[in-house]
Amino acid sequence: MFKLNLINKGNIFTSYLLSDLSGKKYLLKKISKIYYTEENKDKLKKIRQQLQNEKEILKLLKIREVPQLIKSSRKDSMIISYFQGITLKEYLTQKIKNFRKISLREIISIIKNLLKVVEKVHKAQIIHGDITPSNILLNRGELYLIDFSNVHLEGEKSIYIQKTNKYSPPEMNSINRAKIFSSDIYSICKIIKELLRQGDLLKTIEEKNICFLEKGLKENMNERFETIEELKKYLLESIR
Repeated sequence: MFKLNLINKGNIFTSYLLSDLSGKKYLLKKISKIYYTEENKDKLKKIRQQLQNEKEILKLLKIREVPQLIKSSRKDSMIISYFQGITLKEYLTQKIKNFRKISLREIISIIKNLLKVVEKVHKAQIIHGDITPSNILLNRGELYLIDFSNVHLEGEKSIYIQKTNKYSPPEMNSINRAKIFSSDIYSICKIIKELLRQGDLLKTIEEKNICFLEKGLKENMNERFETIEELKKYLLESIR
């Protein structure tokens, strides 16, 4: 028997926190009810297909810092492991509310941990597709990457275009363009730029004529860093 609590009602999925009698927690992810109409039946079919892709990929990803698939018997939902913590977005918002800047030490720690997790994902030939501060969880020095709703195999095209955001590379607006590792690298560089800006460190980086961010944020995905390893080499030498 589970206790059910609503966590998030998004555009496509609704998430619930499940707690069993022992107190163990899981996450239930369901397609939102708005798609169960005649006018949305084609979109619902594509969402179901993408959800099935997500389930299959989560089965492959045996990585401690990403959700594990627990149950997937129903076509419109799945149960995955639950991580406690605060999102990077919430963490930065708290800093602003308390009139505190994020330190260079904190920035380096977050970046190192993020690159470590994404590198593991990429080694499995998988692209997250939606790396944002809202999909990064922090908890006592640990970092978790969540929400694989827009996940792709390397070189795969999108089933449908999800709502993009300021962290999304240009190719995420196209169904016909294959997604590659540099798609995630673009999003990571956007986050790094935001971290440096909030720490009042972006101007210092720019004054040193360090161009790793410029390369990582190229409109043409083939002109960006090709791998996390390549990004790490330039990045950690630049901001340490």
